[in-house]
Amino acid sequence: MFPGPRLAVFRYMSSEFSGVWYNQHGSVLELDVNEAGRLAGHFEAGVGLTDLGERFPVTGFSCGDLVAFAVNFRGRHSLTCWVGHLLGSGPEQRIETLWQMVVEFPAAHKPDEKWKGTWSGADVFLRERHSRAYPERRQPSHPEPR
Repeated sequence: MFPGPRLAVFRYMSSEFSGVWYNQHGSVLELDVNEAGRLAGHFEAGVGLTDLGERFPVTGFSCGDLVAFAVNFRGRHSLTCWVGHLLGSGPEQRIETLWQMVVEFPAAHKPDEKWKGTWSGADVFLRERHSRAYPERRQPSHPEPR
């Protein structure tokens, strides 16, 4: 049993996550949500070591205004997971997330150095492109493994 206060059980799944979203780095997130709250779609990174226009499958779940989704950047030896909330309405609607990324790190064979392959951050996804996003200025979102 989960300790702590009892949480209300959501009796609905939000389809408001469906559609195209953009984060502050120029990344593009396309989501479809089914009636069970299961997410599927594609992610195109605006930063990092991926090629421009390269799309990666997204999988995840939504429950009310909660969302969790993950991307396997196959061929790039990294996985990223986002969790967050749908906030606002209309043109102010946004998904505020925290993410964790793990990368295959050359020193990972040393147990006391595996932490070096884990990064964390925050992203805000909007229905329209962020005015501060500069996709033509692609820069790595993390240091390249050495």
